[in-house]
Amino acid sequence: MPKIIHQIGVVANVNEVYDAVGEAEAYSRWWSAKSYGECKVGGELTLEFPGYATHVWKFVEMKENELVVLKNLSGPEPWRGSELRFELKEGSGQVWLKLIHTVCDDLSEDEVLYFNTKWPTFLVSMKMYLEQGEGRPYPGDVQIQG
Repeated sequence: MPKIIHQIGVVANVNEVYDAVGEAEAYSRWWSAKSYGECKVGGELTLEFPGYATHVWKFVEMKENELVVLKNLSGPEPWRGSELRFELKEGSGQVWLKLIHTVCDDLSEDEVLYFNTKWPTFLVSMKMYLEQGEGRPYPGDVQIQG
């Protein structure tokens, strides 16, 4: 399965960065319009993008201040069955957050390109949220298409 990989450095406490991907409500501060769920292994996370879609993810692995892995249970076709892996590592006065998005083999080149281009906008949104107190979640996110 193809993997889309991005990394960003965040000047914040590792606990805060972990909470941004390990607490349901935090996703609405940098990615979705609304987020809720049960943040534990086996728990589900719902992300709402009004006018676009609703995603449901399952927490499959969590290691405090190190790792959060989510598996997509439902949402738009390109997302179905994909996995998000958020890895955290402290170093050089910041927390390095690596995102590995494993997508399905049958995605078109355009769909892979979309994910590859769109993820940095949401990772920068998370960085803004953690460093400045306000991110740019949907629908206020940076648009990459007309």
